[in-house]
Amino acid sequence: GDVLFRIDTEELGRERAVLTAKLAEAESLVVEAQSRIEEAKAKVASLAADLDYAEYNEGRIKRLSEESSAAENELRQVSTVRRSLANTLKQAEASVDVAKDTLEAKRATVAVIASQLAELEGRIADAEVRAPFDCTIEATLKDTGDWVTRNPATDVLTVSSNSYRLLMFTVPDRYYQGVKDVSVVKAQLPAGEEIEATVLAVSNVLMADSKGCLLRNLIP
Repeated sequence: GDVLFRIDTEELGRERAVLTAKLAEAESLVVEAQSRIEEAKAKVASLAADLDYAEYNEGRIKRLSEESSAAENELRQVSTVRRSLANTLKQAEASVDVAKDTLEAKRATVAVIASQLAELEGRIADAEVRAPFDCTIEATLKDTGDWVTRNPATDVLTVSSNSYRLLMFTVPDRYYQGVKDVSVVKAQLPAGEEIEATVLAVSNVLMADSKGCLLRNLIP
């Protein structure tokens, strides 16, 4: 529906800008953490392939050594390489686990900031009062800059069903004191229709152009 009333959300808007920036940064860190996991997995796969080859080579040299076709020091060298690769592979696998934990922590941070932002968006949405149905505004009870409270609630405007029409016109200032709320007035519309209307509100501000006061009248 149309916005009937809105309170100042400038401060909330600044908070939203800060949270939006934090969320974008947190999401970029999630992407970075995912990239590091993929890099760590690729390193593990490469080391596993190297270890397979080192184990094969160690077995081959060992067989040659038993046939006296290879020197003992060559066997020690390939065994050392195999053990080094095995240790490096364990470290790489551990780094994958660490990267996964980091990713979960970054995702948790994103969830927290997103929740805070959603709550703030709700508060900003609550700052607007929208028409719950088609209606006519009878009177605005507060002006821009007026202080309003939630408890006790401050009335800011009144509305009526759209089955009624609103008639507004001015009366000379000298007749102003004789018109009261809920008074009944008679008027003739430009088409010639004569109607009766109930006075809803009488403005106490003198209109500069007509030197009269504005009446708001409800036509059933």
